[in-house]
Amino acid sequence: MKKTRGMAVSLSTSVTLSSGGIARVMGPARIAVRRGKVRILGIELGEGQSVVISRFRSYAVKALSDSQMDIVLGEGGSVEEPEKGEEVIDQWESVVEKVLSRDRVTLVVVGPVDSGKSTFTALVANMALSRGMEPVVIDGDVGQCDLAPPSFVAMARIEKPVLWLRELMGEYFRLVGYITPSVAPYRLLRALVELGREATHLGRVVVVNTDGWVYGYQALELKSEIARALNADYVVVLDEVVGKKLSRMLTPLGIEVITLPRPRVVRERDRDDRRYLRRQNYRRFFDGAKRICVGLDSINIAGSCVFSGEPLSEEELASIAERIGARPIMGSRHDDLVALVVERGAEPSVIPRLREAGGKDVYLIPAKARLRIVSAVLTNGSRNEYPALIDSIDPEKGLCLYTKYGGEVRSVIVGRVRISEEWEEVGKPMKCVI
Repeated sequence: MKKTRGMAVSLSTSVTLSSGGIARVMGPARIAVRRGKVRILGIELGEGQSVVISRFRSYAVKALSDSQMDIVLGEGGSVEEPEKGEEVIDQWESVVEKVLSRDRVTLVVVGPVDSGKSTFTALVANMALSRGMEPVVIDGDVGQCDLAPPSFVAMARIEKPVLWLRELMGEYFRLVGYITPSVAPYRLLRALVELGREATHLGRVVVVNTDGWVYGYQALELKSEIARALNADYVVVLDEVVGKKLSRMLTPLGIEVITLPRPRVVRERDRDDRRYLRRQNYRRFFDGAKRICVGLDSINIAGSCVFSGEPLSEEELASIAERIGARPIMGSRHDDLVALVVERGAEPSVIPRLREAGGKDVYLIPAKARLRIVSAVLTNGSRNEYPALIDSIDPEKGLCLYTKYGGEVRSVIVGRVRISEEWEEVGKPMKCVI
């Protein structure tokens, strides 16, 4: 089989595989089985069945019998016969068979960026599903979470085979607030532990996909603590060097570390691809959401500097107003800062060490300005943290936000990521966004 690549115009090709043969397909592509039977990521496809592969994904297609496939390739897609050792699906499936030999199992998947973590996670889920083992997936990658907007981690039950976890929507969410795990590892750990507790009640196989931060001691310590806190039975590492290090950290604690090779040829995603995927997930969860406003006296706001400190008096607000050039509507004091909601201004800002504020930094949050802070609402009667987008603080209307949650909103947890109307992240995370 020669390598065939899609051009600007879609290209159709026919591929024949002998039983046991493997083809590597990089998306965008559509595969239709004309005869025989093939397996892709634990999903078996027979005559007349088809599947679509995203332009961001690549998969090994293995023939379970002599087979013929019709493949339509989009621009940038390709199909080729891998060289010996390039595809690792047989080794992966063998390890999954071992892992699933237990009646109940918790597995944590670790590896660098573009090492195949989410692909391996889907493989475990699909193979567990075929055995009736009720798989549950936790996506712990705050930067590229497939089940939730960026800055969240999420959990979903797998009830049908999936090629890409992005085909699913999360059922349970936890807000971490940042898209970089190193900024708030304690928040990430807390979120994963809470989701893990829920997952063990919902399924017999719990698979935890982690982010690609694995280099340096702090990164490895976090992955080790995640495995320990979740009482993992196995940690599968898709990198030999990282696997050896984690094995030395976890084996003495009774957690088996399995190191697997990653595919030598993968569909790599550059920075622009990752930014695009984050935009798409913001859009998926917030586009079309309903705007609601809740009175400030009837809602609990967590993670806010303005609403959690010691309220400032009218005299203190008036004193500060002379220096900042705007009239504060409300404000509060903390040991290390002062936070104010002011009448005008286009963007949140900070004034360093203002004397009238006792030498503390002063954070200014403009009233009625479009803030667009990725946050969460606590759903009524449960602890699920459903995605929301804080729009503005309006002195008359209260806290205004967008969310697809349809119940009564009693509490909001404020995140640290702001996005534009074009779903792009804007600015650096601030200590006080409100």
